[in-house]
Amino acid sequence: AKRMSNLLPRWSPETGHIDFYYWYYGTQAMSRIEGPRRDRWMKAIVETLVDNQRSKKRECEFGSWDPVDPWASAGGRIYSTALNCLSLQVARKVGKPR
Repeated sequence: AKRMSNLLPRWSPETGHIDFYYWYYGTQAMSRIEGPRRDRWMKAIVETLVDNQRSKKRECEFGSWDPVDPWASAGGRIYSTALNCLSLQVARKVGKPR
């Protein structure tokens, strides 16, 4: 958790810091702990994904994410969107009061 809290999700194609696979499993792992590390991770994943989701309603890609991580060449837009939706689902579930 300490290491992951130092490697928060951020959208930076120039430096190669986009990794949907890591973000998904990181979100799963961080959802199982409590405290500020988890809170920082969840805030970062939600902000990063929501800010970079295709948002123009007239585009065919509306609501999806561009396949820009290292693994996207194998799965394309479907892979990117599926993992990012799953990450958001976990993050939003964790963020709700129990």
